[in-house]
Amino acid sequence: MRNCLNQLITEPSVASAMFEYRFGGNGELSGHNLGNLMLKALDHLSVRPLEAINLIRNLLKVDAQLIPMSELPVDLMAIDDQGHEIYGEVNIDQLATPPQEIMLTPNVPATREAVQAINDADLILIGPGSFYTSLMPCLLLDELAQALRRTPAPMVYIGNLGRELSLPAASLTLVDKLAMMEQYIGKKVIDAVVVGPQVDVSAVNDRVVIQEVLEASDIPYRHDRQLLHNALEKALQALG
Repeated sequence: MRNCLNQLITEPSVASAMFEYRFGGNGELSGHNLGNLMLKALDHLSVRPLEAINLIRNLLKVDAQLIPMSELPVDLMAIDDQGHEIYGEVNIDQLATPPQEIMLTPNVPATREAVQAINDADLILIGPGSFYTSLMPCLLLDELAQALRRTPAPMVYIGNLGRELSLPAASLTLVDKLAMMEQYIGKKVIDAVVVGPQVDVSAVNDRVVIQEVLEASDIPYRHDRQLLHNALEKALQALG
């Protein structure tokens, strides 16, 4: 959550520097990040997670909304090709082959604001991000999947620019990813894809495909904001 908030900061400030501050020295706080400690303190005060996020968001002057998919603890679980249950993002990303199935445990309710945000959306973007451990978990919650099936808003998948470090995710093609996302959502809902020039799009049918150079000049595996904005505009124009 701290990293998400940090990525949304547009203007560095004393507050943002404080949020990212990491204690040095040899004391009991050595190595700890102040932002994480602030979030932990709010949790101990039994502040609702979304309210805690909004409090920090206001402190950092972040305008964008950040809504957790659920406010209850949940683990990501996968069934590997031997039928074993694998728990946790790190362990799943270390699998040699794609899992047979992924799920959340226990079954938790979605945050009502997340469902409402989907209902109110004019455009829904999925990605970029680690496929199994960042994108898929949101699609595994029944209430969010239902909202995604119902929404009339156009939906666009944004592909990663760099090769995923996750072995199972790196072995998936674009078509594999689209099929898996829609399998768990329960309906064909992704109208367009925006990807870099290195991605094989030959097997993508019945969807708008925008394939362009999207890399930031300083960090090749990150999207340039303006190039991505332009690509999304083209996708929306093509969708009518």
